[in-house]
Amino acid sequence: MKIQFLGAAGTVTGSKYLLESSKGTRILIDCGLFQGVKNLRLRNWQEFPIPLNSITAIVLSHAHIDHSGYIPKLVQKGFNKPIYCTPATRALAEILLEDSAYIKEEEAQYANYKHFSKHNPALPLYTKQDVVESLALFKEKNYNEDFEIQDFKIRFLPAGHILGASSILIECDGRKILFSGDLGRNNDLLMKAPSAPPACDYLILEGTYGDRLHEKIDPIFALENLIKQIKHDKSILMIPSFAVGRAQLLLYCVHKVFQNNPNLQMPVFINSPMANEVTDLYQKFKDEHRLDEKTTTDFLKTGFFIRSIEESKELNKSHGPMIIIAASGMLAGGRILHHLDAFGSDPKNIILMVGFQAPGTRGANLLRGERQIKFHGFYHEINAQVLEMDFFSAHADQEELINWTKMINPKPQKVIITHAEPESADTLRRKLTEELKLKTQVAEDMETINLE
Repeated sequence: MKIQFLGAAGTVTGSKYLLESSKGTRILIDCGLFQGVKNLRLRNWQEFPIPLNSITAIVLSHAHIDHSGYIPKLVQKGFNKPIYCTPATRALAEILLEDSAYIKEEEAQYANYKHFSKHNPALPLYTKQDVVESLALFKEKNYNEDFEIQDFKIRFLPAGHILGASSILIECDGRKILFSGDLGRNNDLLMKAPSAPPACDYLILEGTYGDRLHEKIDPIFALENLIKQIKHDKSILMIPSFAVGRAQLLLYCVHKVFQNNPNLQMPVFINSPMANEVTDLYQKFKDEHRLDEKTTTDFLKTGFFIRSIEESKELNKSHGPMIIIAASGMLAGGRILHHLDAFGSDPKNIILMVGFQAPGTRGANLLRGERQIKFHGFYHEINAQVLEMDFFSAHADQEELINWTKMINPKPQKVIITHAEPESADTLRRKLTEELKLKTQVAEDMETINLE
C-alpha cells in the first residue's frame, strides 16, 4: 500500500490523499479546494495530476470546503464514482457546495459587470449544476460502520470539529492506516470531543495548530467585554466566519452574553444564504453536539438571518451598535467583503478574526498589519480595529493533538503530519519524536510514501 499527498502538504488547504493498494485499487481521501496565496489558488485550475478513471471512490472526512470543495470540479471533468461520507457530512456538503458554487457564479458575474477580471468573460470554477451532479454520487455511512471498497475496509469515527466530521480507519494489505481528519477540541462549547483513536500502523495526522496552544480563556467572557465596547461606542462588530460550525459557536456565545446581560442586547445579523438550512441540521443531528433541543432552538433565534442580496445591501445602510457574522472566515470571498467596503474605514468599528488564517489570505494580511486590502478589483483602506480570538477555533491545539496521539496503543509504526504550514508541521514533528518517541515525518507536496 502507498499514499501520495496531492494537497494539504506544506499548507492547510486542498486536502487530497491518494491511497493505493498492492492490487492497484485507488481511493481518494478528501478532495478539497486550495485557498490562500495565489499560487495555491491557481492549482484549482490546473489539470488533476491523476487519471480520474483510475480512482475507484472518494472517502470524505468532513464537509469543509478545503476538504470537499474540489469535488464538483472533478465531476465537471468526468469523475462519476461513489463518494462516501457520514449522513451529517452529506447534508452539510449539500449546503456548502451549493453555496460555494453560488459564490463562484456571483463573483464571476460581478467581475464581468465591473470589468476587473483579466479574463473575458470571467468564468466560475464550477457551477450549481456541477454540484447537483456531484451530490448524486454521495453514499452515506454511519460512524463505526465497516464498509468495503474492493480491497479496502473502511470505518468512520467521530472527530468532533463540525457536524459529521470523521477520522477514517482504513485496513488494507494487512496494515491499518488512520487519517485523523480535522480534530475538534476536547472542551468545545458546541461539539462533542473526538473519539479515542484505535490502534493503527500508520497515522496521518493534521497539524493545523501543531506549533501553538489555544489561550485558556472563557470565550463568552471575552466576547462580553467586546460587546460592551460595541454598545458603548455604538459601533459595528464584523466577524468573518466559516458559515458552518464557527458561526453557530459565535451565535451561541452571543446568546449567552445576552442571556447574562440583557442590557447588552443589540441586533445580530448572520449574513449567509445557507444559515437557515444549517440551523435545521443542528436540530436534526443533535446527538453530535452538546446542546439540548431547547437550548439549540433558543440560541439560533438570537440572530437575524440575511438571505437575499437585497437584504445584504440594505444591511450596509444600517448603523451601530450591531454585530455582523458573515462568510468567508479568511476573507477569501463572500458577503463579508461588502461589509468591509461599507464599514471597514471607520476606526470605531471592529473586525474580529476568530479562526485560522492561511498565509496569503486577506485575513492573514490584516492580522499582519496590512491596511490596504484588495478585493473586487480595488484596494480598500481598512481603519477599523483588527482583533484576534483564536480560542474560538474548532481545531485541536498542539497539546490536544499530542494527547490524542498518545492514546493510540500500541504506538503506530509511523506518524505522517499533513494539513499544516511548514513551521507548525515541523514543531509538531519534533514534539512527537522527542516526547512520544514516535517515528514522525512531515508530508511533502506530491510525495509518495510506501506503507509497508
